[in-house]
Amino acid sequence: MSMISHVVTQLVEGYLKKATKNNIAADLQQEFTLRMQKAYNIAGYVCLGIASLSLVPPIFEKPDALYYFIVVPFILLFFGFFGALFILCYRHHRVVFNDTYIVVWSPLGKEKTTTFKKIVKTTFNATTGFLTLIDEDGQKLRVNQHLTGLHKFITQLRVKTGLYVVLPS
Repeated sequence: MSMISHVVTQLVEGYLKKATKNNIAADLQQEFTLRMQKAYNIAGYVCLGIASLSLVPPIFEKPDALYYFIVVPFILLFFGFFGALFILCYRHHRVVFNDTYIVVWSPLGKEKTTTFKKIVKTTFNATTGFLTLIDEDGQKLRVNQHLTGLHKFITQLRVKTGLYVVLPS
């Protein structure tokens, strides 16, 4: 079972990383928009489905076992949390940029804006998968590594700020 899950994980990760290199075009205002991939939306609904399926056995069986009071809430919370997180990332998290400014929306829809001139530091956390941009005001903009067209943004960041960002390949 471990080998199958490893192969599936590698295939999904390869698919997600491939889309970050997709070429994106500017809109009429010469802005580029990076969006999360549809795989996040699909994974979110799969997780919510698993969470809701955990409610079926207690409905049809007598819930006198301690199993239903420990395992079912854990499955509900775990898969429900990640399902909601994936769907929120897909719907809200995006980055819009042009030659001057960057606007980042968080998974909860909170908007942060800065300019390329203000960015003084970048960090990448491989555990969370977020690239963090820190500007001279101390504002932190977090960008997910699986945004479609992210390499266009990283190239623009390198040209405008001189900062090099290395994402895992």
